[in-house]
Amino acid sequence: MHDHIAAGYKHFQLPNRPHPKYARNMAKVIQFPGSNSHDDEARGGFSFARGRYPNLMLFDLGLSDSEVDMLVSGDPASWRTIVEIAPQLTGADLASVPILRYAHALLSAIYDDEPVRSTAKGNLPAAMVKSLHSGAFADARSLTTRANREDDSLMLSWTRRLCQFGGLLSFRNGEFRLTKAGRAAVETANYSEIYRLLLECHLRKPQILDAYDRCGDGGVIGRSLPFLLFAARDSNHDFLYEEDFAALLSAVAEGTIFDSEELSRAVALKMFERFGVPFGLFSPGPSVAPPIDTGEEHYDRFGRWRRTPLFTRLFRWHADPPPHGVMRPQQAAMRWMNAIHEIGVEDDGAIRWYVKGYCMRAIERCPEDPDAYVVWAHIHAEAPETALAIIDRGITVSAGRAPDTPEGMSPWSDHEFRGVMRLHFLRAETLEKLERYDEAFAEYKWLLELDPRDAIGAAG
Repeated sequence: MHDHIAAGYKHFQLPNRPHPKYARNMAKVIQFPGSNSHDDEARGGFSFARGRYPNLMLFDLGLSDSEVDMLVSGDPASWRTIVEIAPQLTGADLASVPILRYAHALLSAIYDDEPVRSTAKGNLPAAMVKSLHSGAFADARSLTTRANREDDSLMLSWTRRLCQFGGLLSFRNGEFRLTKAGRAAVETANYSEIYRLLLECHLRKPQILDAYDRCGDGGVIGRSLPFLLFAARDSNHDFLYEEDFAALLSAVAEGTIFDSEELSRAVALKMFERFGVPFGLFSPGPSVAPPIDTGEEHYDRFGRWRRTPLFTRLFRWHADPPPHGVMRPQQAAMRWMNAIHEIGVEDDGAIRWYVKGYCMRAIERCPEDPDAYVVWAHIHAEAPETALAIIDRGITVSAGRAPDTPEGMSPWSDHEFRGVMRLHFLRAETLEKLERYDEAFAEYKWLLELDPRDAIGAAG
């Protein structure tokens, strides 16, 4: 058996970077854009391939370096040249947007009873907290079953601070009062103004929420929220993925790593769960079932999200939507499979559980990726019937592919097709285990016909 076959199939190890010999074939898997979607000369005479953010080639956002700088600067005066917050909210949004509902309830409570004396710590009084928690904040997460203190309800505490720093609520001499803007917004039911001030406050001072997090990111998510919101405009995909936004951050911020689970979790927490959902910008996507039911629990901690209708009518952008704010399917699957090959497929149960989950994510992102089915089947090698079902599924979804290699080169040198050949080789081995020798022989014969000089057929 050829050395590259033994190394590639038996141990499931792939290089982090393609060997020069495979560079031409890799181009079929990852189509790197040669330039931005806008005219190079009009954008400063360069593309990302030659710019300061080469890793953003994986996304092709259509932004110049200077526009990326503006969106990740954390300076409102800078990113407002690209995006403006222009909400047109109605009473229906009051019911559907959590932060708006919370803020309106808090401001109305203070309006009815101002001035409101604070506690010694400068928090809302216990009686008001109890009333709010039994009303508008009943569905908000709290640290206790009964929230009689502001600190017991994180959402209440966040809302109060957002209202205060957003210019709707003032605190002076131990008393809470509505500002002029806050009083006018409550009296006229101006939900758009309340929302605008809260959102601008969050984008300007994301540390208001970061103070409650134990998931550190060096502040990069807060500073880059306008940039991440721009990427979320990508309308080519049904779902948004945490790992893609982690990769975006890695491409523009020093000291971050794409495949860091901590960074992906920080994105999930700070961008989606604690920001996007309360502000009504994102909603959780549905869970995705594995394509083959193996009867075992699978790793399902990955998040997938959708933009809400509010997202599309909230912002006024002065830049075109990104051609690809989310990774292309083949790119995303390759990232997950590279992570698997770095971990290795071991007998350790915990690692196998993670690897299985990574395979599921790769298949979700790119259902026709043969490498993911190879590794997934390998995990079930001790249950050949299950492994065979997985293999057959992989062969079915990758049907119609053919090797694309120069004259005289082995089909194994086609990086894109190599996974299909591994599937057929693994199918032959699995059929042998099941004593279905005629079918196994047919698989070996098929492989040998593809490359008569390849000793892989000798096993048949």
